[in-house]
Amino acid sequence: MGNLTIGRVRIPQEHNGQLLVMDEAKRYNFLCAGRRWRKSSLLTSLGVEAALEGKSVLCGAPTYKQVRVLWGYAKKAVGRVAKFNATRLSSDYPNGGSIDYHSLDNPDNVRGLSADLVLLDEAPLLKPEVWHEALLPMLVDSGGEAWLVGTPAGKNWYYNEHRLKGEDRMSWTIPTVGCKIVDDQLTKVSNKYANPHIPYTEMVKYYEQVTQATFRSEILAEFIDDGGTVFRVIPTGAEWEDQRQGSWEYVVGVDLAKFHDWTVFSVINATHKRQCHIERMNKVDYNFQLDRLCLLNEKFKPELIVVEANAAGDPFIELMEDRGLPVVAFTTTNKSKKAYIEALSLAFEKGDLTILDNKQQYDELSAFEVRRSEKTGRLFYAAPPGVNFFDDTVIALALAWWGVQEDEGSILEFETNEFLSGYRG
Repeated sequence: MGNLTIGRVRIPQEHNGQLLVMDEAKRYNFLCAGRRWRKSSLLTSLGVEAALEGKSVLCGAPTYKQVRVLWGYAKKAVGRVAKFNATRLSSDYPNGGSIDYHSLDNPDNVRGLSADLVLLDEAPLLKPEVWHEALLPMLVDSGGEAWLVGTPAGKNWYYNEHRLKGEDRMSWTIPTVGCKIVDDQLTKVSNKYANPHIPYTEMVKYYEQVTQATFRSEILAEFIDDGGTVFRVIPTGAEWEDQRQGSWEYVVGVDLAKFHDWTVFSVINATHKRQCHIERMNKVDYNFQLDRLCLLNEKFKPELIVVEANAAGDPFIELMEDRGLPVVAFTTTNKSKKAYIEALSLAFEKGDLTILDNKQQYDELSAFEVRRSEKTGRLFYAAPPGVNFFDDTVIALALAWWGVQEDEGSILEFETNEFLSGYRG
């Protein structure tokens, strides 16, 4: 690993790909790179270099937390060469240079400011008006330069900017590690811009744990279409069972009714990796649902009953525990839902799970989609909007499959993989 020397400051460079893009830069730079390529350390180098030259720098990201990370990187890199203000998230350098850090969830946060250099981290997640209405006019006035870096967030405004050509524009698409997908297989290739410090074997492991769409976006830095169907493969043909068979093991996933939707119990034969039983009910009280669940427990004697805690609430889960059910409460967030839905989709793609030929379930799986939030730019998973669309069988099945993996220990590796965790730098 080399170092970039700027005056008296030596900033560690993560890899030569960073130096290559710095050499190729123009006035407006759009760098699209995979996760862990070290985009944030590149922005740190660019900002410090400009500030030491006496320039004013504006560094922004979608959230305060992300901006705080960038401020911390610079503080660690330059030490006492600059004066850092933790309250204002700013830093003042010799020769009159400065770096001001701003969260850009609201374009008004930077309207009326001026800068010689604008650095945007996770730019694809920003609202288009941040760039078009607040920052670009600022640079037109100052004659300044800009770097907009990040990992793709679908074919949005950033995708359009990335595609534009011009003498004062430069764009890169760089994978985390040199690789590509050929006939559904991951193949190693040479790429002078890629991060050489992440082992290719880690990419192989990650590829086996996520869907192709996720890998293409997060690692290969490809712009893929927003939204769309989540489950490309729906492997039906599993056998129906009414009770536990011999020493086979079972897991039950439960999605309780909320408002107008349905309660669903989904049973997976964990020994043979197949769904074997499903029950769906509507407009019945919790006592009846609990009785039905207890009856299901008597029939299958499952190792786990995974219940979405958000829907059930503590009182219902406590009633299940009082009845002696092997309940596991699962709290659904956007992040955890993404994990268990993608785990189910991956199981379908790899042929690890077969499900019952149930029309309602098949229709819900076919319609289930991923959409991008207009507010945050993040992906979220749900049934299509409208009162006639449901996702209860999907959620119950996904929770049951999560329980199968959790019982085997594999889901823990999936969720805590060090490569997946942390900031998208």
